[in-house]
Amino acid sequence: ITSRLRGLVKVGYQKRDYKEQDKKDFEGLSVFANLTEKLTSRTKLELSGDAGVSESSYSTNNYYRLSGLGLKVIHKLSPKWELSLGGSYYLDKYPEETTEGTQRAKREDGIWTGGFALNYQMKNART
Repeated sequence: ITSRLRGLVKVGYQKRDYKEQDKKDFEGLSVFANLTEKLTSRTKLELSGDAGVSESSYSTNNYYRLSGLGLKVIHKLSPKWELSLGGSYYLDKYPEETTEGTQRAKREDGIWTGGFALNYQMKNART
């Protein structure tokens, strides 16, 4: 996109036919996007987004729709050591209503994640 900003977009189509009459099928797009901004020669910022479906084992739902955003900062400490810090938020939506206790509704899960990593590259990558 620019000399410091790189982008990647992946788009796919999924069709899931579950064969059982009481199971809801899925047909639709899946999308992944990533932007990486080189802040300095040793630090970069990554923003990613995801939308699609994933298999489910919850009640009568075969799948759930997922959508989320993630943000990560990566800093090269030395030629072999790298530190990253990041987090994400995902919203999972199930297509079928289910009963939990006395309530009947479509399930939705909001999931926050966070973490850090310290990576060591054992040998140099060849290009």
